[in-house]
Amino acid sequence: MILGKSIDYNSFKAKASKENLDMIVHKESQQISYFNNSKDKILDKILSINIETNIAVFSSSRCPDAATATPILVEISKINPNIHINFYDIEEHKDFLNKCLSESKIPTFINMDTNSNVISKYCEFPVAFKKILSDVQFREDADSIITDFRNGEFNDILLDELIELILGTEQNNYISFDKTKLPYKSESSSPQD
Repeated sequence: MILGKSIDYNSFKAKASKENLDMIVHKESQQISYFNNSKDKILDKILSINIETNIAVFSSSRCPDAATATPILVEISKINPNIHINFYDIEEHKDFLNKCLSESKIPTFINMDTNSNVISKYCEFPVAFKKILSDVQFREDADSIITDFRNGEFNDILLDELIELILGTEQNNYISFDKTKLPYKSESSSPQD
């Protein structure tokens, strides 16, 4: 499947509600600050990319995980003109994502060749972070760790995986994680229907 029309990051943000845009701008400021303090460590890797690299971003403006990861990905692309980031409507591409990845979560970043074959992928969280989450026994604990991720406490893991995505590093260790399958510690913690 060849993907349809894409938009750029600014157009993606322009579609956000006021509340979601406020969240995105807050996360963007935090993440760009982190990236600017860390980019010297990865500059050589980014600049070494000498072929056209196309990253398809499937996202939503309401997702704090996307707001955490996307600004770093966009900043990386600004350093090297060979790196292109294109945003696609996740709702229009769920079948494609389920076929390619067996899941469609927000955000999903895919490094693809010109025939839409997956070279490398990032789905919802970095794989190393998912491994941390997979050791958690209860939903509340997973939620707490995910809050830490959203607050930038796992940015080094995030940056490393985004670089691997762009470099097209094969991810033999790819895993999925679904926090909704974790039990709550007690019935009083579970959400009421």
